[in-house]
Amino acid sequence: MNVEDRPEPIIGTGSSTPPGTDPSATDDQAAAPVDNMAEVALQTRGAIVPAIVAGVIALIVGFVIGQPLGGIGVCIGLGLGMVNARVLQTSVARRFELLADKPGRRTGFLSSGATRLAALTLGTLALVWLVRPLGFGILIGLALFQVLMIGFAAVAMYKTVRT
Repeated sequence: MNVEDRPEPIIGTGSSTPPGTDPSATDDQAAAPVDNMAEVALQTRGAIVPAIVAGVIALIVGFVIGQPLGGIGVCIGLGLGMVNARVLQTSVARRFELLADKPGRRTGFLSSGATRLAALTLGTLALVWLVRPLGFGILIGLALFQVLMIGFAAVAMYKTVRT
């Protein structure tokens, strides 16, 4: 099933059956798309080991080229990326639980995510301005973690779609 083909949730209609699905389907059949997406979310955790390896490499390279703060910054950025990804997964899971209990309820998902990203961005830009090597290292670490996480998520999505 493609992401574009996934039915939109019915909000406020009192029906838990998505349009285009068989209301007599068993719970296992109805839960398949959610389970597949949960599997994709879990696969993004695979980015953690490569991120740790990249952090160690960045530390070594930073010390070798005489920019230890840059290497430390990359490690901090990778760590912040890991924390941000975990907070995002937790908040998405919590949002789905809240919507399952009370469809149509506002969860504050967008505002909490925007606030978190704004704080992360402003803090990083302040460090770029104040301590250039450290700040740029954090930017590089954040970007590197996002590339790793998206890559692992893309592979997991591709495997899910193919099955």
